[in-house]
Amino acid sequence: MNDALQSTQPYPADRSFVLKLHRDADLTGGELRGRIVHLVSDERGDFFGSAELLLTLGALIERSATARSTAGTAAVTTAVPTAAADVGAPRGSNPAARI
Repeated sequence: MNDALQSTQPYPADRSFVLKLHRDADLTGGELRGRIVHLVSDERGDFFGSAELLLTLGALIERSATARSTAGTAAVTTAVPTAAADVGAPRGSNPAARI
């Protein structure tokens, strides 16, 4: 195995997420809908479908990496655009209003 790929922590905390499925999600019917929460930063994003889930996940990982690389400097406040998902949206925000 390539030594560069090995890590003492194969599942680092800054890549830990909670996936919450909406009560109306129907996985057997192809209706993927919910929220993903980054455990370290508590940033969150709603998603409607697998494509938005992956976009939201990617944006949260990118923001986490940016925050790590700028540690000790000014806080990162720029928004990362995704499809209809609003990463870092406040709790209780209306996802339909953001589309």
